[in-house]
Amino acid sequence: IERKNQSIGFLLRLIIRGICKMNNKLDKAISKLESQKNKEIEKISQINERIYEIDNQLKPLYDYKKQQEKIVKMQQELEIKINEELQ
Repeated sequence: IERKNQSIGFLLRLIIRGICKMNNKLDKAISKLESQKNKEIEKISQINERIYEIDNQLKPLYDYKKQQEKIVKMQQELEIKINEELQ
């Protein structure tokens, strides 16, 4: 009986060691993936920042374009009125 208990204890220790090694490998894999994820999140953050900057540069240009379109329309209307008056 004592030999059986020793054998069972030995097997349990082997199993526990195996589980500990597997857990260590899993911890390393998890850590590596989390690191990669954090790098990708940082890249996304930088891209979003750049998009925000570009949007801020575009807004006044769009506003300016709208103003120009209004001016062109007003000029056309004025030309029509002038032509009507001249006739």
